[in-house]
Amino acid sequence: MTDNLFTIVHPYSNPKKDFSITINHPVWITDDILAAKKESKRVLLEMVDTYPKLILAYSGGTDSAYILCCIRDLINEKKIKPDTIEIVQGVFTADDIPLTMDRKRATSFARKLGFSPRTYEYDINKKWLDIQQYYYKFCLCGETIITDIAQTLLITEQDGHVIRASANAGEFWFGLNYTYEDGFRMPSINVLWDLPNNQVNFSSWDNRIFSSFITPFRVNAAAMDMSPFDEAKKNESTSPTNSKFNRDGLKLLEKYLDKWMIYLQCYPEMFEILGKFYTLDWSVWHHHSYKFKNAYRMLNFIFETESSLYQYTDVKLPNGRPFTKKDLINYNQYCY
Repeated sequence: MTDNLFTIVHPYSNPKKDFSITINHPVWITDDILAAKKESKRVLLEMVDTYPKLILAYSGGTDSAYILCCIRDLINEKKIKPDTIEIVQGVFTADDIPLTMDRKRATSFARKLGFSPRTYEYDINKKWLDIQQYYYKFCLCGETIITDIAQTLLITEQDGHVIRASANAGEFWFGLNYTYEDGFRMPSINVLWDLPNNQVNFSSWDNRIFSSFITPFRVNAAAMDMSPFDEAKKNESTSPTNSKFNRDGLKLLEKYLDKWMIYLQCYPEMFEILGKFYTLDWSVWHHHSYKFKNAYRMLNFIFETESSLYQYTDVKLPNGRPFTKKDLINYNQYCY
């Protein structure tokens, strides 16, 4: 393992310092779509050598399912034993009401790969005070922050170092790079990748695995032209249309397509679980809002104020200059 790829300073831990993120090592574009599989399996083996007990936080989403496929390969290759990495499937509920809609599909996919995950149930309603205290303690924000906090607190309850598949540092590249041409700005919500102490970040383990997910497709992709769907939206109030469904679905496709392309090239069987499900299904909360009054008030507060509470910072190089696409060490080879 190399030194940390990112150095993060946040006011919660350094009250006299500004929020900042520094990228410490060079990153590059990778044109071999199978390089991610090679680097991912290397990282898993290094994690096994580093930590006495390793756990995969498996949700059934594409990120954790991809790592599960890599673990399956390592077992078949006799490089690790079946029990070397424990598979724990987190399931979120609220007073026994399921909030994780794809939990059955996730279990089925894991069993097809030869795993029997240990189910760990986390009740949002019973743990709500912990979530609320965490939210205010670290001055967090964003409409997904309750999910992030719940996942983080679930990790802290595990006895071992937990591989967090959807590491937020990865979102720095997967989610933001095509938006900020002249520099990358990171919202404070994503400093969660630095917490807790028993969390192991997969995608930012080192610059080699981080770079294996930076493809020419992602670097060169233009934002999708959504004008037809925006035009259709104008008529939604007077006539039924599925334009909003299509528009939102396409934006998710645009955001995650580069990762999905890599995942499916490495493991075609992952097509079975393609798609993006919300970890916590807010429609269930809305339907049962009378049972979760305090939680629902806070959710509404977060959704209404999240844009004004965000703190952003430039991702910078060690010399203090903002990091841009042109700082990819082979940028000129792929981008013109």
